[in-house]
Amino acid sequence: MIVADYYRILGVKEGCSVNDLKRAYRIKARQYHPDINHHPGAVNLFIAVTEAYEFLLGKLTEKRSEETGPYVYGRDWNSDQRERARARAAHYSRMKFESFTHTETYRTTRIFDGTTIIYGLLISLLIIGLDIYSYTLLKSRATTEEDEPSLVFMLLILTLGIGFFAFAYMNLLSFIHSSKKRKQDETKNKKSV
Repeated sequence: MIVADYYRILGVKEGCSVNDLKRAYRIKARQYHPDINHHPGAVNLFIAVTEAYEFLLGKLTEKRSEETGPYVYGRDWNSDQRERARARAAHYSRMKFESFTHTETYRTTRIFDGTTIIYGLLISLLIIGLDIYSYTLLKSRATTEEDEPSLVFMLLILTLGIGFFAFAYMNLLSFIHSSKKRKQDETKNKKSV
């Protein structure tokens, strides 16, 4: 296949961002996974989509360095790499979709990046802090029992803030783990070359 075919298979344009590519793969993988799509050609479509994703992700994220010299990703994507990508995709196609969603390939398609996650953590801390601050301020200024703020409402907002914080924190841990794994894989691939 040529590079233009890979873009066409995933339905993205050349020059798309990594997040666009991940989003497109996530949609296509769900659409063509044989556990969901029982069409006879679904396996081949799923394998083609996964091969295209791995190729384009490598193309978009590869780093050129002075030590390795010029690197042309399309030319250097050899048949061995293509066959390994296809074998992984064939293996994924035999899995239940739910199991496939727990694989490293699928999990890394989450479109949260480090900046988004950090903003989520900061916003959740802001919600928690403002909730506690406003409750204590209103409580200290209340002159009658009717003026006192609702403890139930404060606890509800606090629970939402804590839930949002927990969600952002779990995504941060997952993002860190994926980043470390990706760096280890890159180091391993460089050593094997």
